[in-house]
Amino acid sequence: MKKILVIGAGRSSGALIEYLLKESSNIPARITVADGNLDLAITKTNNHPNGEALKIEVTADGIENHIVAAHDIVISMMPPHLHPPIARQCLALGKHFVTASYVSSEMQELHEEFIKKGLVCMNEIGLDPGIDHMSAMELIDDIKSKGGKITSFKSYCGGLVAPESDDNPWHYKVTWNPRNVVLAGQGIAQYKLGHQIKRLPYRRIFQEIESFHFDAIGDYEGYMNRDSLSYIRQYGLYDVATMCRGTIRGKDYCQAWSVLIDLGWTDHLTQIKDQNLTYKAVTKSLLDGNCESLSEYCQVNKIAPKICEMLIFLGLEEDKPIGLKSYTLADALEQLIVTKWAMQPMHKDMVLMRHLFEFELDGKQSKLQSDLVVIGDGEGGHSAMSKTVGLPLGIFVQRLALGLVEETGVMIPISANIYKPILEQLQELDISFHHTMS
Repeated sequence: MKKILVIGAGRSSGALIEYLLKESSNIPARITVADGNLDLAITKTNNHPNGEALKIEVTADGIENHIVAAHDIVISMMPPHLHPPIARQCLALGKHFVTASYVSSEMQELHEEFIKKGLVCMNEIGLDPGIDHMSAMELIDDIKSKGGKITSFKSYCGGLVAPESDDNPWHYKVTWNPRNVVLAGQGIAQYKLGHQIKRLPYRRIFQEIESFHFDAIGDYEGYMNRDSLSYIRQYGLYDVATMCRGTIRGKDYCQAWSVLIDLGWTDHLTQIKDQNLTYKAVTKSLLDGNCESLSEYCQVNKIAPKICEMLIFLGLEEDKPIGLKSYTLADALEQLIVTKWAMQPMHKDMVLMRHLFEFELDGKQSKLQSDLVVIGDGEGGHSAMSKTVGLPLGIFVQRLALGLVEETGVMIPISANIYKPILEQLQELDISFHHTMS
């Protein structure tokens, strides 16, 4: 019987743990759910006969060695900076390691060691990254197998609020790590457009956007991710003229967020040590010239009334103390959005993904649009984010435990023998793409 360890019992791990427990008799396997919060781990195992809850202490060096040593496969659902030390523990103890997070340079350095030991270190096997890679590669390989030449590839994904639970002007709620939302787009976004390498500085990322319409869902927009260029090699698209990867948000979100950037509310460097400062006072201190309010600032700068409404909705003019002893403006903003964009138990989240291909085949120019829409279960069920992150991960781990994975080393799921069975199984679980050719 295989022993599988899941480190982290947070909201993103629910569907993963449920899937592994459900399949545990078929593998067969014992599933250990380990977390710093034992009650949370107990809740996730739900008294399953093949499940065990465990309290652990996570440090900069990983977790307790004897716990890793007692398992065959280790899944880390912890913050990304903790993956490399846990991966090194797996190397030392001869265990497979799996995570949904991006491959860091520190993780990539372990590649040869994992190969030498015949071990798997799978990364980027959640939603974005994860399903985006697998679904894109399935289409890329299919087009190439028919003799087609891909000239343009754009891919966008977003975790959003379902239309039936959308009750704020931003058309957004926090379905994932709020810190990632506040710091989104910081740094330069690099991509390829019309054979030209483009670099967008932070202040322009939310200004140069692409608009989308999803039938029966509504209008959305997308901004560029930090790195699209590295996937030219990963996807084997060396001759592609356009390569873009981005994030989907609701209509007008990007314009409003761009104003927050201009005002300085996303600054994460300057420390402020006045817990009695109010949001209203800070906002006023950030305004241009003699402007006394956000409304006046928007009017002077010709910012649309609906955008001004979105900014005021956040509480930037509330006469309420920030209440943090030492903080940056990004910290203060995060504190606001956690409240203003909170998902309530009855709310449903939504995942949207869109791939846009342009290619030449049989002397003709063609376009292919591939859409994924997943709605969360709502109260008592799994979120769309939990399902789309956890299920591909769970399916891969199941196949790894069954001895169906041949590759070793540090990898992402872009080979056909990995992505095909996972996408087939996801389709059976109602996570599938709709394709439109033109």
